[in-house]
Amino acid sequence: MRSRKTNIAVVAGFALAVICAPGCLERPVLKALDTVVDATADADVAPLDTKAESHAPDLATQDSAADTPPDLALPDLADELMPDTQLYDIPDDGQATDTDDLVEETAITDAGSELDSQPAPLCPQAPECADGEPCCQDYCAKMTSYCWGDNAQFASHEECLCFCTTWGQLPLGEFADRWVNTVGCRTYWADQAGLHPEDPSNYCKYASASGGYGCGYWCDNYCYFETLNCDHLYPSQEGCTAQCSYFPADANVTAISGNSVQCRLYHMWQAGNPTKDQDAECTAASPSGGDICVN
Repeated sequence: MRSRKTNIAVVAGFALAVICAPGCLERPVLKALDTVVDATADADVAPLDTKAESHAPDLATQDSAADTPPDLALPDLADELMPDTQLYDIPDDGQATDTDDLVEETAITDAGSELDSQPAPLCPQAPECADGEPCCQDYCAKMTSYCWGDNAQFASHEECLCFCTTWGQLPLGEFADRWVNTVGCRTYWADQAGLHPEDPSNYCKYASASGGYGCGYWCDNYCYFETLNCDHLYPSQEGCTAQCSYFPADANVTAISGNSVQCRLYHMWQAGNPTKDQDAECTAASPSGGDICVN
């Protein structure tokens, strides 16, 4: 009887070994199996019914190869625990480098290169607007929004700001200003351009850098910018005004060539642009026209 009981325990242990993947028979399981073997050795167990329902394989029906455990297709636990993902780059020196660090370092380097390649600003940043006062930021925002395309008066929003704050140093003035060389006057006409989108051309001219004969007279503005940027052209303000009165005044306000006061006005305020040749701009703005503001 003890031999049969022992055989039953051996069969049960073998069945568990076949079903369980390698590694699952940890110490708690093996200890439990020893307990079963000891228990079955002392108990009266009925003869093994080979027809009874069992989850273990029927060893009686195995062929002569049954003495050898079947070759089970077991999962590759290494693949499950370590997916086929390259976590590290291995340099020539054999030291592991975190790929994320490499990507982040490259991104920082690229960003730094991009910042280094950015052109320097053309002028200092325009001051913030104060309540109740005209300001260059408000004026240029309206010029950009309302005077564009064929009615554009500046090459860019930045150029407008630089003209207003630095190259032209426009007086702020008042919102009620009309026909004077101030930011307030130009802002008024820029507003009018926004109120008349069907035909803003005349309003945009009055709001332009030259003043368009709406925010200051041609020669008053010409001589004002001459004092700022090319003060060596005339011995006095009166001499500048007298000479200016001989310049033709029939060109477009954005003219950059041709014998006109408009062309000379453009080059006069552009003389304050640090990216331009100041001497060349002042020469173009002079009575000679410097081969630019000539017929």
